[in-house]
Amino acid sequence: MFAVAGTVVVGGLTAREFGGARRAQLLAAIAIHLAAIFGTVLLAAALLGPARRTSADRRLLAGAVIAVLLMLPDLWWRRGTAGPCSR
Repeated sequence: MFAVAGTVVVGGLTAREFGGARRAQLLAAIAIHLAAIFGTVLLAAALLGPARRTSADRRLLAGAVIAVLLMLPDLWWRRGTAGPCSR
């Protein structure tokens, strides 16, 4: 709960940092909040619904491993720098 609230606040502050007016900050915060709710509902449906057998499929696990492997170079680069938006 607190993590979602913090993410929403950081999203609004990021919009302000990029020069967004109050309306843009509000829109960014709402979009992040809705994305968090959607992700939570999607995860609950996958774990509690009839598709839970599919979520234990080896192909899904293989896809998750491939996704993490594709993210590793970017994470390694971000570790050494301040990120793409550093000043």
